[in-house]
Amino acid sequence: MAVTPPDTLLAEILDFLASTPTPETIIAFKPSDRLERRLSYLLDQNRQAALTAEERGELDECLRLNHFMNMLKIRARQKLADAAPLLAEDEEAELQALRYLSDDALWTIARERMAPEAQARTRTLMDKNSSGAITPEDYQELTRLVERGQRLMLRKSEAAAVLTRRGHTVSAQDLAARLLLV
Repeated sequence: MAVTPPDTLLAEILDFLASTPTPETIIAFKPSDRLERRLSYLLDQNRQAALTAEERGELDECLRLNHFMNMLKIRARQKLADAAPLLAEDEEAELQALRYLSDDALWTIARERMAPEAQARTRTLMDKNSSGAITPEDYQELTRLVERGQRLMLRKSEAAAVLTRRGHTVSAQDLAARLLLV
């Protein structure tokens, strides 16, 4: 029986699932900063057509696992929806409105990314926060950026769920298609 290496996304997900997470913690799950940096590197290498065969396999595995976690988060959200309102009324209305959009519009939303400048600023503020050097103003900005990112992920997940209900196959590669072509 193969042993999963400790420094992989799969290992992090397995450890997370073995902890018997609640739907709320499933929705909040994020890979470690180190693995996020590795994925960012792999995506950059892919854009530059500079991936080795081993890195291509690693990227494909990460994309499959990302898709798995997005689907798990959708299921967790559905489970919580039966228990109590999870979202503010305006957020729920925004997600409900996605059902009326065209498939093309939904694919655009499902593939949407936060602007690189906002991603970089979020990383900078997270580093400051981790080192204890964040100011109250920076902390407020970080909170706004994180909330913006969470709202984006929620829209993306719901768009993918609507596409799936309409009979589309939504794979990690489909969702990353725009990233890979940039």
